[in-house]
Amino acid sequence: MKTVFFGIIAVCFITMTTNCGKELSVETGRDSTVKIPDTTYQPLEAGSYWIYQDSATGITDTLSATDSTLIINGKSYTIFHVTGGGQTADEYFTINSHNYFSYGNFGNGLVNIELLYLNDTASPGYTWQSAAGTVNGFPAQVQGQILDTGLSVTVAGKTYGNVILSQISLAYNVGSGFQTPYAIYDYYVAKGVGIVKIEEDFPSVPFQATSNLISYSIQ
Repeated sequence: MKTVFFGIIAVCFITMTTNCGKELSVETGRDSTVKIPDTTYQPLEAGSYWIYQDSATGITDTLSATDSTLIINGKSYTIFHVTGGGQTADEYFTINSHNYFSYGNFGNGLVNIELLYLNDTASPGYTWQSAAGTVNGFPAQVQGQILDTGLSVTVAGKTYGNVILSQISLAYNVGSGFQTPYAIYDYYVAKGVGIVKIEEDFPSVPFQATSNLISYSIQ
């Protein structure tokens, strides 16, 4: 998935230490298994996958959840594999006190970015600011806000309900403070599904593109 770190190199996904969404055996009077729906805004069940298509290139990327985790910055992240465009990479996601983070480590350590892109209990108008790691040794920072909640959004012909729209601006400090955002991302995130669309804008290029969810499966 050409995710959150679009102009930097790539993106990440989320993790949460819970059994929510797993297949649980329930007594129903006969031998059967009932699947309990995941109620987070980023399912983490191993074997789940999401296929995204980039509007600028038409390239599709597949994001696949694994059953492995990694501690990063004191948080337990779930590891996701990303394949597409002849390349493979790992991306990482976690949920911490209703805050959703993604993390990427690329370029032999030159890019180390942790993005806080969503709070699933916040109301429209809620804002945040957080350190976002480093790019080529320069500090990065995220300014985020919740733009809307409870949306119904159609992406690639499929309509998703319970969508939260958040916006994050990513800026760097090259020695004179955090200047005009390098990139602005609008996240459309659906309950029980995950990220269904990301609109990206690079004001200084200028360049705009959209990553759309075209297929997915939650285990």
